[in-house]
Amino acid sequence: MNQQFSFLPTHSVVPPADLADRLIEEPDEATVLQIIQMMEKLLKIRRLTAESRFVDLTSDIRKAFLFLREFRRRFDFDLPLSAFFDAPTVADLARIATTRETPPLARLVLLRKGDERVPPLFLVPGLGGVVFELLALSKEIAYGGTIYAFSAPGLDGVDPPPSDTVRFGQENFDLARHVYPGGPFRFLGHSAGGVTAFEMARHAAARGAKVDFFGVLDTNFAERAWPFDIWLSFMVRRAGKAGSSPRDTAGEQQKAQSEPVNHRLGKAVSRLAASVGRVPDKVHRVWRKIKHRYLTDPSSVAFLKSDPYYIPDLPPKFQRVRDAAIGMAARYKPTFYDGELYLFQAEFGDALACDPVLTWSRLVREIILLPTPGDHITMLSPPHVSAVASKVSICLAEIEQARRQKSACAIPA
Repeated sequence: MNQQFSFLPTHSVVPPADLADRLIEEPDEATVLQIIQMMEKLLKIRRLTAESRFVDLTSDIRKAFLFLREFRRRFDFDLPLSAFFDAPTVADLARIATTRETPPLARLVLLRKGDERVPPLFLVPGLGGVVFELLALSKEIAYGGTIYAFSAPGLDGVDPPPSDTVRFGQENFDLARHVYPGGPFRFLGHSAGGVTAFEMARHAAARGAKVDFFGVLDTNFAERAWPFDIWLSFMVRRAGKAGSSPRDTAGEQQKAQSEPVNHRLGKAVSRLAASVGRVPDKVHRVWRKIKHRYLTDPSSVAFLKSDPYYIPDLPPKFQRVRDAAIGMAARYKPTFYDGELYLFQAEFGDALACDPVLTWSRLVREIILLPTPGDHITMLSPPHVSAVASKVSICLAEIEQARRQKSACAIPA
């Protein structure tokens, strides 16, 4: 599939609604000008208009956060990340600044319109449910079908965030089936979004729907869901690496051999003493991890703040959803899925997690492993996102070709 499909303006599709009907007030011209100036300065782009859309101009989520911070400073209003999709134009954002009301959150967002004869691709963002992190990937994927992405409830600050992974996956599958009733279904999730996509695939299979593509982008489960032997092995290795000194180079070793014996002996004793001195710290770290896995309530603030994925001082509405997602991931207990998994594994992976192959191999019938460049985060950013998108595109092209060949054989002569 060499044809590239243009990126269309993002808009809400579930439930179907016209943004103009929800935001009737005419935007204030002075406010429109302010927002244009904010965007032009941040993105270093000139001649924007009231119809310019932030998501058409950048896929950099860091710039999105900077824009939200400046919006809050200027208008004293906490704009949710979901507004970039539910109120995408400068004029829409100006209406929000004036009315101080955001449109209803769209749980399913249309990223790119495609051929209706090709099954759509449904993307699931990572921890926090922010569609913005998938923008670059959606623009790079060479795919003939429509591309959708799911937004997590609560990002607008109105609805409660999801609290149960199984139910959340079921809700997302229902939304997918609403816009594409027939199947087959194609799901791809990044990080924690891969776990949600996993539940979507399981729900589809339980209801007799065909899933011909289920993929994850460097997805693993929360520590509490790892089998005990995998968790223990990871913790022992991590404790052993913590505080260890780098190995001597060959030159340093040769230099050490030329030193007097008493000097070398003194250094060896010092290293041994330092190693012994680090033992209490290592034991304390292991104890903290044991408490985090077994003894702390996942719904508690103590668990949240001790979790390695906790990040403080985020935009309030996003913070609320991300914090809830950490507890939700810890409570989740995965069960087997009798299907294939396309595992796009980042070269440098996630330093906070074990090898995802170890956990997924016990939960799916087959793993198709596809190494990609970058790490857990940078795999979705330039320049690595192009390579990731290329591998996803090839997989989808092969699956679509097989589907068409099967359909052609099924047609009676």
